[in-house]
Amino acid sequence: MGSGWQLVVHEEAWDFSETLGPADKAQLKRGLRALVGNPHQTPDAFRRSPADRDYSVKYFGRFRVLYWLDSLVQEVRIVRIESVRPR
Repeated sequence: MGSGWQLVVHEEAWDFSETLGPADKAQLKRGLRALVGNPHQTPDAFRRSPADRDYSVKYFGRFRVLYWLDSLVQEVRIVRIESVRPR
């Protein structure tokens, strides 16, 4: 992931990822690596949190990933991962 950016995964997202089978886990990992490699890519959508934070949304196959960038410390903070139908 040599971009200098780090991946930070919130516990809820981590717990979800641990329920996945090997193929799904590999697909999700590829997507997350691409996001960390280019964190300023255009999001697919945005979602507002209950605490009024804007999250960026990226779709990776059958997964929707909600995240935000902490540019000060170069972290991609994964808040939630959800299953969706493939796009």
